[in-house]
Amino acid sequence: MRVTTFVAVLAIFVMPVTAVAEDSSAGTCQALGKLAENIMRARQNGVSISKVMSLVEKADVFKDITKQMIIIAYDEPRWNGKALQDRAVMDFSNDIQLMCYKTID
Repeated sequence: MRVTTFVAVLAIFVMPVTAVAEDSSAGTCQALGKLAENIMRARQNGVSISKVMSLVEKADVFKDITKQMIIIAYDEPRWNGKALQDRAVMDFSNDIQLMCYKTID
């Protein structure tokens, strides 16, 4: 795997997700969607689940839900071809956001 991809994934996981989320539930759902997108992108790029899980330990927020998202993402197949990978990333992000929006008041 390219080093730049791994560094980008590392930066995304270490940044506090709450900085992206506004003070609203919708902002939280958007932040979780972005996190899900990055997790699935790592999955599709071939980053090992152990490396991704180790990055979660450095995060301050959403640690438990992030671990669950990683497990769900790695249950999904790793696709060949950019178009299929991009679709998997967007579908996963949308699925996570949908679950979030269903739970907000």
